[in-house]
Amino acid sequence: YRRRFCDLFAVGTVADIVPLLGENRVLVKSGLDELPRSGKKGLRALIEVARLSGRTVNSQNLAFVLAPRLNAAGRMGDASVALELLLSRDDAEALELAEKIDAQNRERQSEQERIVEEALSQIEERGLCKKYKVLVIASQGWHPGIIGIVASKITERFSRPAVMVAVDKAGEMGVGSARSIEAFDLFNSISRCGHLLERFGGHAKAAGLSISMENLPEFTSAINRIADETLTEQDLLPQIVVDAELDLDSVTLNLAKELELLEPLGHGNRQPVFMSSGAVVLQKNRIGSAGAHLKLRLGRSGLRAVECVAFGWGNREEAFKLGSCIDLCYNIQANRFGGQETVQMVLRDARPSLTQILDVAPPGNLA
Repeated sequence: YRRRFCDLFAVGTVADIVPLLGENRVLVKSGLDELPRSGKKGLRALIEVARLSGRTVNSQNLAFVLAPRLNAAGRMGDASVALELLLSRDDAEALELAEKIDAQNRERQSEQERIVEEALSQIEERGLCKKYKVLVIASQGWHPGIIGIVASKITERFSRPAVMVAVDKAGEMGVGSARSIEAFDLFNSISRCGHLLERFGGHAKAAGLSISMENLPEFTSAINRIADETLTEQDLLPQIVVDAELDLDSVTLNLAKELELLEPLGHGNRQPVFMSSGAVVLQKNRIGSAGAHLKLRLGRSGLRAVECVAFGWGNREEAFKLGSCIDLCYNIQANRFGGQETVQMVLRDARPSLTQILDVAPPGNLA
C-alpha cells in the first residue's frame, strides 16, 4: 500500500500546503523516499522534465519545482492535463504530457513576472502604501489563474493584505484573488463588504471574489475602513522569526546536510531561519528568466565566501552594491549539481548592515 500510493500522497499534501505534522509528516517522508523510484509513469516523466532525475527529491523540490508544474495546467488552461499525466500508463504519452505542462509552467512564470512588475508600478506610482493598509490593484490583461500567486508576493513584499483583480476585456467585471497577514481576517472583512460583490469565498488568510468594476472604488474604501479599525501600524511591520544567528564561517555543507534530517519541511514544520550580520557583497549576478533572481557571493575578512541565491530579487539588484555590508536572514541548503555538492544560502530578507566592518579584505584575498 505504501509503495503504491505514498508518492501521490506526498505530492498532494505538499502541493496543497497541508500541515506537515503527525501522520502527514510520516507519510510524506515515505512518499519523498519513494518518488525517485516511483512506478507511476507520469511522476517519472514529470521528474525527468524538471531535471530532478537521479537526484534526491525533498519537500522543497516538491513544493517549488514539481507542484508548480502540475498547478500550471489548471492556471494556464485545462487542469485535466495534469490528471491525464498522473494516470498515464504509457511512457511516450507521459513524457509528452509532462513536456506540455512544463511549457505551460514557463508561460506561467513569464506572465507572473509581468504582472508582478505591473502591480509594483501601480503601487509606486499611485503611492498606495502611503494611503491604504489593504492594497487593491486591478488591471485588464492579467491572467485570473495567476493573480493569486502575485497577491501572495505583494503581501509578502509589503506586509499588508493585497487584493489583485483581473479585469475582463469590456472593463465591466473583475475576478479577484486576495491574500492576508496574520493580524487581518480576510474572509470576515470581505464578508462585511459582501453587498458590493457578485460572489466571494475563502478563509482568514486567502479569498477569491468577483466584482462589478463600478463597485471597485467603494470596495477599496470599505475594506480599508475595516483595516483602519483592526490593524495598527505595528501589525504592518514585516517580521521574520529567526531561529539562530550564525557567523558566515558556520554556514557549511555539513550543517546543510544535518538540517536535511528535519525533512519533510513545509507548512507546520517550517525551514529553520538563520541570520548573519556584516556580510560583504563580493559578487552579484542576475540569473533566471529575464534576470528575475540574484546570485550573490558573500564574505567577511578572514572568512571564506558563501553563495547566496535570492529568488525574485532581480529587480532589487541595486540594493546589493559590491563591497557593501549587509545583515541577512536566510535558509541553508545543500546545492547538488553536476556531481558536486556545495552549501547555499537562500535569502529571506536583507538590510544595510548595522555592524560597522572596518577590516574588509579585498575580494581577491578570500579563499
